[in-house]
Amino acid sequence: GVGLLLNQYAPQSDAAGWLVLYLPSAYQLFPYLLAFFSIPVLLLIGVAVLQRNARARCFAGYATIVSVFYLLLFAHQGVFFERNLSHLLPLWAVMFALGFLVVFNFIKQRWYFWLVAALFFMWPLYLSAQVNGYFFRDIDRVKQDIARYEESVLTRYSTDKVVPFKITGDNQLERIDVKNILRVPQHKLLGMTQVNEAIDAAGFERVGYMDLPLSFLPYNQLQINQFPPAYAYYVRDVVANKEVLP
Repeated sequence: GVGLLLNQYAPQSDAAGWLVLYLPSAYQLFPYLLAFFSIPVLLLIGVAVLQRNARARCFAGYATIVSVFYLLLFAHQGVFFERNLSHLLPLWAVMFALGFLVVFNFIKQRWYFWLVAALFFMWPLYLSAQVNGYFFRDIDRVKQDIARYEESVLTRYSTDKVVPFKITGDNQLERIDVKNILRVPQHKLLGMTQVNEAIDAAGFERVGYMDLPLSFLPYNQLQINQFPPAYAYYVRDVVANKEVLP
């Protein structure tokens, strides 16, 4: 399975610095780990190697070596996809449990027990609640907010409709009518720079920008399948004396 994952994407261009050349996905992989696991949880996983129990310490040591190997392997891959980490999650779950037992057995009789517990779990619980709310439970409300914002853009610029932009290889920009608003998803990918430059070069001007739920998170599949981090809105000819929407 790992072999298939390593060969499912196109190779990365070598016209870049050494970090992008040898670890092209590192700038997506490691921020993803920090954002979705959080530093306290990763620390608990790391504490697992400090076990007094020799068998547990041995397991944690081997699991750490395996994890580092595969993290570097996938960081070397041209595209980061978080499902590549799925085979590591069982190891990390056991290491988290081992680290949890070390820390909380040490502090369970101390007054700051609940303070430390909140530190370790507050961010994962908050993030889980936000993901469930924005992308699942309240998804209709988010769509309504987008529709209201786009209606305000259409009204301000007296345009007919919003046309979604699909990031593909064809030259679709030339086919956008001057009476339409172009909506461009702002994914956190290196290729977005080229897309935005192409839109500017085609004579479009940005007239609106809307942050969407959890826009502060690094690149992840939720923002590909559900909502991107943000939408940018463009028109080919901006009506004179109109303010650019915030």
